[in-house]
Amino acid sequence: MQVKYSEQFKVHYRPGTSDEKCLKEIFVNRAYSRKFAPICPGEVWLDIGANIGLFVAYASNLGAIVKAYEPDPANLELLALNTPNDGQNDVFPYALDIQEGELSFYSGENTGNYWRGSLYHKIRGAKKIQVQVKNIEEELKKHKPTGVKLDCEGSEIGILSSVNFAKYGVKKIIAEWSFDINPYVQVLFDAIAFLESQGYEVKDTRNVKKSCKGDKWEWNPPQTFLMAVLK
Repeated sequence: MQVKYSEQFKVHYRPGTSDEKCLKEIFVNRAYSRKFAPICPGEVWLDIGANIGLFVAYASNLGAIVKAYEPDPANLELLALNTPNDGQNDVFPYALDIQEGELSFYSGENTGNYWRGSLYHKIRGAKKIQVQVKNIEEELKKHKPTGVKLDCEGSEIGILSSVNFAKYGVKKIIAEWSFDINPYVQVLFDAIAFLESQGYEVKDTRNVKKSCKGDKWEWNPPQTFLMAVLK
C-alpha cells in the first residue's frame, strides 16, 4: 500500500484511491464547514464511519475532540496516523448501528473505493468480512457528545429514523444520507420529521422535498447531507 503525506492538509492518504475524493470533500469543498452547524473548540464529536480520519484531522484542528469509529481493517492504520495522539481523540475499531454483534461488512479494499465500506450495501468487487458492531446508544451514553457526524453508507438510515439524540444531549448532527441504500424519499422525510419531533431544526442540502417529484431519488450523486441543530 502506497501512502503519501499531504503537506497542505497535514494528513496521510493513499494516492489514486477514494482517499483523494475524501480529501477534496472535506478540505477543498469543506463539506463539514457549515455556518448552520459549525464545529467549535472544546466540543466532543462522534465520527461514525471515520474512514481514514480526515474528519478527525479537520475537526481536531478546529479544537474539537473526536471519538472515531471505523470497522474496516483496511482503513485503521491511516485512521490512527491521522488522529492526534493526545489522550483525548480516540479510535474505536468497530461500527456503530442500531443492531450489534459480529456482522457481515462489505469492504472496498479490493477496489480502491475505500470510502464505500458498508453493513448494508455491496459495491462491485467488495470483500465480505466480519466486523464488530456496537449499539450507538451505548456510545452516546458514554461520551455525551456535542455533535455526531455520520457517513456510514446506510447505517445512518436506521440511526436517524429511530435514535432519540436529544435524550443524550446531542446539539448538532451532520449526516450523509445514502439513496443508493434506500432510494425512497419518504424514508428521508420521516427521519427528518422524527428529528424535528425531538426539537431539532433540520436542513437538507439537496432540498429533496422540493427537487424530487417522484417517490424515488434517481439522480447522481445518490445522497444528500442533513444538518440538525437542537433549538
